[in-house]
Amino acid sequence: MAAASADERVRVIVLRGAGRAFCAGFDFGEGFHHWDAQLTTAGRWDPGKDFAIATSQSQGAVPRFMSLWRSPKPVIAQVHGWCVGGGSDLALCATW
Repeated sequence: MAAASADERVRVIVLRGAGRAFCAGFDFGEGFHHWDAQLTTAGRWDPGKDFAIATSQSQGAVPRFMSLWRSPKPVIAQVHGWCVGGGSDLALCATW
């Protein structure tokens, strides 16, 4: 989003799926253990760390989705097929 927003040649941003669907949701097949060190303290979930990561401008998912909403250029969600889970977040954050 940052690169597209800064590029004067880009007039509009179009999000679309590469396959049969726009997005079939988040892939949680591997679980959440890759976030264990960031979300836990002494092996227990730490709500303070969770909040810090969720709101982090560099790591959190919400700020990344909202970069679509805040884009100075129109963002079009070209939805086809399934649009569930994270895909619905992407589509709802598009501005057109």
